[in-house]
Parts: sequence; C-alpha cells; structure tokens
Amino acid sequence: MLASLQSDWRASQIDQFQRAGETIHEYLLDYLGTAAYCFSLVRGVDANMAEIDEAIKTQAQHWTMERQAAVDRNILRLACYELLKEQNAPGIVINEAVELAKKYSTENSGKFINGVLGGITLTAKPLEDASIPSSEIVTP
Repeated sequence: MLASLQSDWRASQIDQFQRAGETIHEYLLDYLGTAAYCFSLVRGVDANMAEIDEAIKTQAQHWTMERQAAVDRNILRLACYELLKEQNAPGIVINEAVELAKKYSTENSGKFINGVLGGITLTAKPLEDASIPSSEIVTP
C-alpha cells in the first residue's frame, strides 16, 4: 500500500511539473512574440521618422516637435507609425496612446495626443513604402 501511495504521489508531482512547464513555455512564446513586435515598431519609427514627424507637425498646430513633452512626442511617433504603416484599428491605437500619456505624461497629454492622432487618422496618407531592412526583422 505504501508503494502505491508513493507511486501516486510521484505521478501527481510529474503531472504538476509538466503543467508548469507548459505554462512557462506558453508565457515565453507570448513574451517573445510581444518583444519582436515592439522591436519592429521601434525600428519602423526610426526608419520612417521624417514622414512620421511631418504628419505630426501638420496636426499639432502651434506645437513644434521640440516644444512637445518628450514622452508625448514619442507616444505620438509610435502611434502614428501604427496608424500609417501597420494600419491597425485607429480606435484601439488612439486609446492605447491616450492611456500611455495619461499614465506617463502630463495632465493634459491625453487630450493633446487624442486630438493629434484623430487628425492624423482623418488626413494623413499611409506610409506605402515604409520598410525595415529584412535583416533587422525579428520573429519569435
């Protein structure tokens, strides 16, 4: 009977370790996919900075790029790239950008970013030829 209990206990421990391993594996795959996507966004913004900044300048009237808070400027660049190149759903992109601004920038940053990105969504043309060199694309 003791051998049977030990065997059952070992089997349950092995099962728990296998489930934990599967969970860790899934977490790592998700993490690597997210990291690769973030890296591609940063590289895309860097590769298309002039076009992105021009789109922002046309909507941020009376606010030069230098006058904008650094956090706001970079949130705008990232969101602008997502809107114009990745062509992600505008509502989601704008909402995420506004939430980032509310959390990490000034009291009025959310309103500012919402207005600029709303204007970009309505008037800017997609970054058709925006590209990142294939040697720099990371996939999980």
